[in-house]
Amino acid sequence: MTKAEFAKAADEGQLRKATGKFTAEEKKAKTPLTAGKAAGYSDADIAHFYVSRRGGFMPENKYVQGEIAKGYTPTMSDARNS
Repeated sequence: MTKAEFAKAADEGQLRKATGKFTAEEKKAKTPLTAGKAAGYSDADIAHFYVSRRGGFMPENKYVQGEIAKGYTPTMSDARNS
């Protein structure tokens, strides 16, 4: 996923309530990104979650919004490596 695709996906995704139940694939996941995919979340929902976690959708958080608009997405790095 490119940085531009990530920014678009974050806008299109939604926060979804966790079920509290873990699949076998989730338990084996090595990163938050693979855990989210194993849980059935879409790429867009995962991107939306990470942007939300950084406050990117809060109207007063212009810095994060500007960084995302420029394609700066430490959130994907977090998702891949955490």
